[in-house]
Amino acid sequence: MSLNINKTVLITGASGVLGRQVTNRFIDAGWDVTGLAYNRANKKHLIRCDLTNFDETDKIIREIQPHAIVHCAAERKPD
Repeated sequence: MSLNINKTVLITGASGVLGRQVTNRFIDAGWDVTGLAYNRANKKHLIRCDLTNFDETDKIIREIQPHAIVHCAAERKPD
């Protein structure tokens, strides 16, 4: 059963462990998925993005205009 049809979701951290699972779930549910990844944006639905760069992140969000944003990104080397 599909959660939503013709909906767009933006997933941060989409190349990580959690982000990959969330991405697959949305794809299986029929959503149009765009994922953001810091350095492993090697798949067609992934865009390289540094979330700490406000202008870069803002530009992507404005271009995609997602219905939802799911934040799965994490700091890889926290203090």
